[in-house]
Amino acid sequence: MQVRSGFDSGSTFQLGATGPISPAVSLFGSYTGSYTEDVVDEEGRGGLAYRPSRNDRYVTLLSVDAYRTNLTNYDAYVTNVAQLQELYRSSTRTEWAGSLAYKLTGDAFFAPHTSILGLRGDQRIGSRFDIASEAHWSRIAPIGATSATGFAAEAGYRLGSTLRLAGGYNFAGFADPETAVSPTHRGLYITLSTYIDRILGWGKGQ
Repeated sequence: MQVRSGFDSGSTFQLGATGPISPAVSLFGSYTGSYTEDVVDEEGRGGLAYRPSRNDRYVTLLSVDAYRTNLTNYDAYVTNVAQLQELYRSSTRTEWAGSLAYKLTGDAFFAPHTSILGLRGDQRIGSRFDIASEAHWSRIAPIGATSATGFAAEAGYRLGSTLRLAGGYNFAGFADPETAVSPTHRGLYITLSTYIDRILGWGKGQ
């Protein structure tokens, strides 16, 4: 908690909690709020993660993000997005990742509801190299002729067991103000990613 005095005095709160409720299921939630006179900016997130306790073949994450602010004017800007993410390892060298995001509520700026569906495949080649491709589809309801498609292909190199450096080309992309997908621009790109082996109460014990 932070309390500010003087000009533009107000307060800011940050809360968060996470933990397992079973060997395979964990819950998480967070809240951030900032307040001054007649101005509010707050965001809350919550979700549920499922991962089998006996293997790492697949992981499911369901989350909801609620955001509200009136920083730009006094008509509150509100957006609530629900997202389902799934990771499946069909073999020790092949991974599939899918995601579905949907904007639940509208506001004075962008009332239509946006939905985005994404699918990614990753194939390892040897101990360090891999190739991957990713596709996304977007639609804004109830506006017609708003469907958009993004597609990218990339090659990666693993620096150790948890760090991956990759470069690729984005053949087609799109940007949406409510459920953004990255990269959204056409052309070459570089990414650096990592993962944490043990998080939210589960992971490899050794």
